[in-house]
Amino acid sequence: MIACSGSAFPAATRDPGSGPSSTEDGGRSPGGRPQAPGDAVLEVRDVFEDDFHQIHEELLVRLDPRVTRSRWERLFHHPWRDSSRPVGVALQDGGRPVGFLSLLFAPLPPGDPGSTICNLSSWIVLDAYRGSSLRLLGPVLANREWTVTNLTPTEEVGRLFQRLGFRTLETHRCLLPLRPDRLVRPGRGVEVRAVDPSDPGELEGAHRWLVEQHGELAHYMALEGPGSRGLVVYGLGRVKGLPAIRLHHVSDPALFREGLAAVQRFLLRKHGACMLVFDRRILGNHTPQGTIHRPLPVVRLFRSNDRTETELTELFSEMILLDL
Repeated sequence: MIACSGSAFPAATRDPGSGPSSTEDGGRSPGGRPQAPGDAVLEVRDVFEDDFHQIHEELLVRLDPRVTRSRWERLFHHPWRDSSRPVGVALQDGGRPVGFLSLLFAPLPPGDPGSTICNLSSWIVLDAYRGSSLRLLGPVLANREWTVTNLTPTEEVGRLFQRLGFRTLETHRCLLPLRPDRLVRPGRGVEVRAVDPSDPGELEGAHRWLVEQHGELAHYMALEGPGSRGLVVYGLGRVKGLPAIRLHHVSDPALFREGLAAVQRFLLRKHGACMLVFDRRILGNHTPQGTIHRPLPVVRLFRSNDRTETELTELFSEMILLDL
């Protein structure tokens, strides 16, 4: 969720949805006088966990009132949080936060020599300070070795990031209806079971590590077929008011497609869901027949020197923390 009222942009809105402007009632002194950035020296500083209350009360409540306080707090407190890194950056005027950009750093699994991954989220700047919006990006853009993702930009912010050299990460969202007739079809030798995050059981290696990192914030399926094992990380949502499954990560798309009947049977029985929702890159060439492909209103974006689109799923991102 990236929304900003930058120097060339109108007042911020949330994407997706039609929440109120991020500049609502903002940018005024206690006496009601419009507060210009020149009234005090603006500074950009790192934000940490104990800054949540002030950032929430001054800024995040304006971004989208449908997101609860406890959900916003996940941006500051989550299982994979590295206390040595900031959770974001703030633009301050005389000690008062007037802008914020959330930084979600993904921990790298053992043996991964690749670049640091940082997901940008929840960019908000009060209207009176729109001319200084881009200062929040400075600390991120200065780290050219980072892989940076922007999963939910607004249209204006998307154009800005493309001018800054970001490339397209995703163009389509996919919908796959869960069919009740698959309840009686064989699973082609693929077994599916739920994984309890408090007790991952027989999971090993990277699969166990992923469950331990995300904990109770996600749901998990373990897949086992002839000679291969896979893990699916997913969330629960709704499509047109009906229960749906959001796929965040599929470790073995080929095994997932091979066991689709068993997967659908598991999800129908466990959650009563009627639809699978996922970005096209999650399953790639193994996307099942019957999938509906819908263009995203604004493409997802990324910048990286060493990582490809298929490596960048929805793990360790706002898609999980804010249930997007």
